[in-house]
Amino acid sequence: MPWTRSRLWCTELDSGRHEPLTDGDSSIIEPRWARDGALYYLDDRAGWWQLYRQAGDSSVRICDYPADIGRPPWQLAQAHHVNARDDGTIAVSVDSARCSLVDIRPSGRVRNIEVQEVDITQLQVRGDDVWYLGSREDRPAAICRVDTDRGTTERVVDEGAGPDPDCVSRPEPVMASGPQGIVHGHLYRPCCPGTRGPGDRPPPLVVRAHGGPTAMRSPAWNPEVQFWTGHGIAVVEVNYGGSSGHGRIYRERLRRRWGIADRDDCICMAKTLAAEGLCDIQEMFIAGNSAGGLTVLNALRHSDLFRAGLCRWAVTDLARLATLTHRFERGYLDFLVGDRKTSASCYAERSPAAHAHEITAPVLLIQGDADRIVPVSQATAMADAMTVNGGKAELHIYPGEGHGLRRAENIRSAAETELAFVRGLIEHQGSG
Repeated sequence: MPWTRSRLWCTELDSGRHEPLTDGDSSIIEPRWARDGALYYLDDRAGWWQLYRQAGDSSVRICDYPADIGRPPWQLAQAHHVNARDDGTIAVSVDSARCSLVDIRPSGRVRNIEVQEVDITQLQVRGDDVWYLGSREDRPAAICRVDTDRGTTERVVDEGAGPDPDCVSRPEPVMASGPQGIVHGHLYRPCCPGTRGPGDRPPPLVVRAHGGPTAMRSPAWNPEVQFWTGHGIAVVEVNYGGSSGHGRIYRERLRRRWGIADRDDCICMAKTLAAEGLCDIQEMFIAGNSAGGLTVLNALRHSDLFRAGLCRWAVTDLARLATLTHRFERGYLDFLVGDRKTSASCYAERSPAAHAHEITAPVLLIQGDADRIVPVSQATAMADAMTVNGGKAELHIYPGEGHGLRRAENIRSAAETELAFVRGLIEHQGSG
């Protein structure tokens, strides 16, 4: 994949002559010509995606900055660095999954540009103005403009009135010690003004594993998180080993270990928060979508820590995923698991579909019947296998939905279904 190894090439259009500019031992992303005629690109050979300048046969790293500039290019035409009018570079820095805006001088000096957004994409520049799509901790995404000359920021196009700030749960950075090192995440405590929970015990906790799996959860506003905290349930979003936003070494933790590293990191994060008294160890749940669903099911297989699992369009069969997924990431599983021929046993061992009998905790499965990446048949087979083996599986299928819910009524329905599922288990425990 382009975020593991890639090579930068230069082609002379008239002659067709081409030659490599980099050695292919690192990840090169976002090559872009600048006004000075040089080529600027991001290279992670120093451990972070850093800005390099290529002029003729010479390549120079502009600055030594201990954070990523950029994120894995899951989509084309992403921009995390743009050439400013004064030959500087405006860039998006990603440090521990939190975005910020920086001005990189040709001398290598880096200056922070003060903005309130913590998730920044679609960077553009025009004159003295920098434009981007940004989300804050307490506000949904908006199109923003920064006047770098005056130092002012304006939310040009947003959704109007934001949420009541008194009802917003703010992210708190948290860490845990996992088998491969420190694990990062963001904790959101319950925030329900006017409502008081039991004062003698900490709140229930939902551990959320993101999809991707080389993605990240930034501390930006997320209505799914706020939905839980508004109903008295804490949430921790875990950026398990393999997530972006923490440098190359952290991303490499998932090499050949998908289904293991992600699972273990979520488990250790839950244990750490419980040990610190931040959640009720008897009322912990784990949730995830797509690749995160695989994490959920494998965590339930290997630990009795969680009361139940919440899966949305969960990956359950790795060998089948390798043949069904779209062309762009068809070879991705070679990195995440191994070669399908020589590592067939790894594919089988980490596929929950082959081990449904090992999952005894209740599981809620949310699935669209038009999903081409994870077909509905996988969710149906998983639910049936769990039930046959004495487990508890509840399956909700949404007609016309694919790999993710798009219709507002279905998004609402799925959220309410998950809340009812969790509340039912909590109330049953309380009555018991």
